[in-house]
Amino acid sequence: MIQQLKLGLGLMAVVFTHACNQQNKPASAPHEILRADPGRESRVPVGEIVRVRLRSIPTAGYLWRLASPLPAFLESAGEETLPTSPAQSQPGFTGGEHWLVFAYKPKAKGRAELVFLEGRPWELEAGAKPSDTFRVTLIAE
Repeated sequence: MIQQLKLGLGLMAVVFTHACNQQNKPASAPHEILRADPGRESRVPVGEIVRVRLRSIPTAGYLWRLASPLPAFLESAGEETLPTSPAQSQPGFTGGEHWLVFAYKPKAKGRAELVFLEGRPWELEAGAKPSDTFRVTLIAE
């Protein structure tokens, strides 16, 4: 009986660890733009989703946002905030960096530079300079 209990607890630990590790990975996409890709041109077929994945510290108020409205050929396909480490999924954990993931879907052919600004929204609205800027050119084909 004790051996079965140990085996069951061990199996639960493996499943829990795997689940936590999966939570730390942003949803995968065939077309993903990372912070390491500044200035990159990204080609995406019309109708397919492209994700822009940026790191920030939303718990301190730092968020990424587009500097201007989306171009007409592009529509939002959602946003996610995801943990960057397994510890962030544990009860009582506060703070830390998170992935901010922006998904877009081209509905027609087009080309546009997307400019993301990082900062605290209330400071940016008051005219403060962004703490960081990220640019990428999206080409829908």
